[in-house]
Amino acid sequence: MTDSTTRAVPPSTGRRQFATWVRLDLRRAARDGRFLAFSVALPVLMFLVFGLRDDVVGYRYPGGNATAYVMISMAVFAAAMSATAAAARIATERWQGWVRQVQVLQPSLHRYVAVRITVAAVQSLAAVVAMFVVGAALGARGDTSMWFLSPLIAWASSAVFAAAGIAIGLRMRSQNAMQIAGPGLALLAAAGGLFVPIDSGPFAVFSQFTPMYGMGALAHLPLTHGDPTVPMINTLGWAAIAAVAALWSARGLDSRAVV
Repeated sequence: MTDSTTRAVPPSTGRRQFATWVRLDLRRAARDGRFLAFSVALPVLMFLVFGLRDDVVGYRYPGGNATAYVMISMAVFAAAMSATAAAARIATERWQGWVRQVQVLQPSLHRYVAVRITVAAVQSLAAVVAMFVVGAALGARGDTSMWFLSPLIAWASSAVFAAAGIAIGLRMRSQNAMQIAGPGLALLAAAGGLFVPIDSGPFAVFSQFTPMYGMGALAHLPLTHGDPTVPMINTLGWAAIAAVAALWSARGLDSRAVV
């Protein structure tokens, strides 16, 4: 016999539930002032501060100008903030009891986590597009390949922080998870050279081991035409660490209450 609390949900019903959850969550994010402030407004403000200075406007890289370099840096930062915030909302919803309700209604919580990943992907894409639109309007210039590849890399790299957000959300039970994680992301961005390039000295060596260094350097490659070896190793390493952390946090998700 099949127990009423564990019967399978028809695929069509599951897809409708999934689409509805994603749509409602995106609407909620669009009305969330804190999300818009930290994931969109803050990177744009920092672009205005760092990207439009006289000494920056006049400098050029092989694939474009320095204003474009700052635009790409802030797009990577915005994508990381957006993805982490969307995924880490699990912590808030656990605190509110929403995850327990989902578990009662649907035996598998993996669909719920899939919703959080999808929302993280959409929000980070929106943040990257917004940053590139602002940059293009305010003087960022670059080769055609930069306008295609750099936003794509910035967006794809946000998957690392979506995984980190899931780990945070499943291990923390607090409505203030992102308020705790946000300053840490800002520090990682600074250490990775997103706010101010770190080209030499001992700190430049240290920077190469931080999570945002590789993602930022890869996104800048269409502009700088640099060597991708170290940034790729960095990114793959941190992607593996974030994925293991997320999987470890989600282990046994179907067999235990996430409260």
